[in-house]
Amino acid sequence: MERTYIYSIGGVVLLFFILIFGSEIYRTYKIDVRLETTHQELILLKETVEKVASDVEVLERANSALDARFGEEIALQREQFDEEKENLTSQLGELSSALDTQSEQLDTIAASETSLLVAQWQPYVYRLVCHVDGEKSKGSATLENSNNRWRLVTSAHVLEENGVLVDSCDVRDQSGRFLTQVTGSDMSYDNETGIGILKTSELDTSELAVPQVCEAEPIIGDRVITLGYPGIGADDSVTVTEGIISGFDDDFYVTSAKIEEGNSGGVAVHVKDNCILGLPTLVITGRVESLARILPL
Repeated sequence: MERTYIYSIGGVVLLFFILIFGSEIYRTYKIDVRLETTHQELILLKETVEKVASDVEVLERANSALDARFGEEIALQREQFDEEKENLTSQLGELSSALDTQSEQLDTIAASETSLLVAQWQPYVYRLVCHVDGEKSKGSATLENSNNRWRLVTSAHVLEENGVLVDSCDVRDQSGRFLTQVTGSDMSYDNETGIGILKTSELDTSELAVPQVCEAEPIIGDRVITLGYPGIGADDSVTVTEGIISGFDDDFYVTSAKIEEGNSGGVAVHVKDNCILGLPTLVITGRVESLARILPL
């Protein structure tokens, strides 16, 4: 009985040790399997890293080869580009200098041209001092030849004061010296055309050519000069302003040339065609003559 009991206890103890050691062996096995798997993964990762490193090395060698092959060519092209840029910059400087010189020459020519035009047209322009009811008003007048007869033309408002014809007008030369006086029926004006007329045979026209009136209309941008005797101009000579045709306003040419009180009735000359374009004048009743309008003849 006792022997059977002892055998039973021994079997239980043996089974207990078998279970403990078996579990430990299994756990050890699982750890070994995991370690082996991790080891294989590390081997694969190492192989991948070595391959990537190899590829990088190949790329670096290829890049070095490209640098060696094209580096000198690129450097040569850059050198050629810099040289060409320097040449073009030098040429640009020379062209700019030449352009400045030509511009100065053109300015000189334009100034000379203007001086010649002023000398040509100045003898045709006179001062007017008109009288009405004991008052004086000043303006300008331009010689015109109509049917082989010389006469002075001016802006209508120079000969009109509050709807009444002025009593008389003194005609003076550029220095202000009195030449003749026009009165009564020898003066007239037309508000529809905007032109006033003074008939006189007392002016010396023996050396004057018949002035040419422009036949063709100007275009915007054409140069013009005006000659007249504004109140704020020179006392002993004609006053000249210049500008361009800026536009058109009904029957008038709009100009950038400065027009002041007293310019009305002077002459506006078309520079390109060297002809009378019209009379500097007003477009509204009043004393302000900076509106810069030219009345075509």
